Amino acid sequence: MTGAYDPALNLVYWGIGNPGPDWNGDNRRGDNLYTCSFVALNGDTGELRWHFQFTPHDTHDWDATHVPMLIDAEFRGRPRKLIVNPNRNAVYYVLDRETGEYLTSRPYAKQKWAKGIDDKGRPMLVPGMDPDEKGVLVWPSLNGATVWFSPSYSPSTGLVYVSTREVGSTYYKCEAEYKSGTFFAVGGETRIPEKEQWGAVRALEAATGKQAWEFKLASAP
Repeated sequence: MTGAYDPALNLVYWGIGNPGPDWNGDNRRGDNLYTCSFVALNGDTGELRWHFQFTPHDTHDWDATHVPMLIDAEFRGRPRKLIVNPNRNAVYYVLDRETGEYLTSRPYAKQKWAKGIDDKGRPMLVPGMDPDEKGVLVWPSLNGATVWFSPSYSPSTGLVYVSTREVGSTYYKCEAEYKSGTFFAVGGETRIPEKEQWGAVRALEAATGKQAWEFKLASAP
């Protein structure tokens, strides 16, 4: 997916993929810095200005390679330069795009992995949601609450429009030996039955993520 550029700030914004192996984090403890993140880079030098990590130590393949959305809007009574993201992990985030400061977030689809997001933007994890050998049911699925579909924004309505997936999966992990040039996921998923999956186009308030309306789809996109 493509990044975005703010000529006034001379910053390039890019979304970063997930760590590997995808579903077994036992040998990559810690946050796995910069994975599942947005980074802001100096447009002339590539120097890192800031980063924000949506899903530290991701074990569900929820990369953050979405198209960054740069929005000038009023936030809590004053104009702000924002970067917003309906993330694959089912949470909508609002950041200051000049500093990377976390401003607010809220779920925009069903999720069972976080009890909430703290005032620094870090998820407060639900225990027992990491994949194991027997399987753990989690929302959203591997493809997330949204995946490759580009969101859009209307300055006339102040709304962000996003294709949304309501799908859960049972995630598994296993042991595997790394071999150069081969896919190294070390696990997998089994989605809930297709008849229980569904999707929607949702309109969200840009500065809050609050849902304004939805148009339900016959299946998950």
